[in-house]
Amino acid sequence: MAHSRRLAALGLLLVLLSPGLAAAPEPSRDPVDDARLNQVLDLIREEYAGDVDARRLADGAILGIMEQLDSHSRYFDAADFEDLRSGTSGGYDGIGVGLGARGGYPVILTVTPGSPAARAGVHVGDRILSVGGTSARDMEVAEVSRLLRGPARTRVTLSLRSGGEDGFTQEVTVVRAPVVIPSVPDAMLLEGRIAYIRIDQFTEHTSEEFCSALDRVSAGKPRAMILDLRGNPGGVLTEAVDVAERFVPRGKLIVTTKGRHPSQDRLYFSNAPPPRLPVPLAILVDEGTASAAEVVTGALQDWDLALVVGERTYGKGSVQTILPLDGGGGIKLTTARYYTPSGRSFDRPSDVAEAPAGDATAVPGPAVGAPWAFREA
Repeated sequence: MAHSRRLAALGLLLVLLSPGLAAAPEPSRDPVDDARLNQVLDLIREEYAGDVDARRLADGAILGIMEQLDSHSRYFDAADFEDLRSGTSGGYDGIGVGLGARGGYPVILTVTPGSPAARAGVHVGDRILSVGGTSARDMEVAEVSRLLRGPARTRVTLSLRSGGEDGFTQEVTVVRAPVVIPSVPDAMLLEGRIAYIRIDQFTEHTSEEFCSALDRVSAGKPRAMILDLRGNPGGVLTEAVDVAERFVPRGKLIVTTKGRHPSQDRLYFSNAPPPRLPVPLAILVDEGTASAAEVVTGALQDWDLALVVGERTYGKGSVQTILPLDGGGGIKLTTARYYTPSGRSFDRPSDVAEAPAGDATAVPGPAVGAPWAFREA
């Protein structure tokens, strides 16, 4: 333990002093390159034989630019950008289902307990045949999600097929309402007085949910604890720091971020009182554990506060900042890197693999992103 603390202190010193972690120099700006880009756009507008959709042209140009960066930096149009920004709140106005696609139709993958969909009798596995009278066949999951979301107290009618291809079809009218998605869905006392808490992702309310869950399992006087971060893609960095504070003693470093600009260079220390549950802790991880979830894991591992069990984690040790664009839409841009208390970077080169499904974005403020194979609605 003492040896690890000395290493962690040395790591902190290296984080503060190492020139290798210093902010990168400002990139040089070539006015010739700027002029060439503008020239291409002007030539297309003036010389192209067909009609030019300026918005579509701009979107394509931005997409091409973002593809030259890393796999975590992305462009979002206005509709997707709104989904991106609303994701960190842990809630939205809609019917409370998670969508996927199967056999040419959108299918219900999850139904949030207590949601409008649950009250209306929508079930996991139901296939959506139409939304508001419009056929959903071959409709993008993202588009179905947008149709199902909407202001609270408004109605949407679904035609559903239950029970597979040979099942029955029914029409269900659902009244939209605020839907809260718990980020800490499971907290229980297992056999042998082992406390178990699972965190699905880090939203704006995760630390509050986690502390409540911790209080509940503590009442059973557990002799050990399991923190399950498998499949957790990350989320809001400050919430991850708050969760780590429940275990890391006051004054100890939790994570460091270093970026191009001094405003992105931050050291996050534990300011919490002594740990609420001072028992042996194991953290479960897998290849889907990423970003802010790796921040928690790295901090507790560096301070010898937890045994980490499972597979090698995803390796997303970078910070993305959400930046809105004039006229709608925005970009998610890599602006900094994470370092554990001992100075380790767990970032894997972005060309090794794409971000895991549900890829969350840890930023100094609300942000979450997700590849759209799965959509909440």
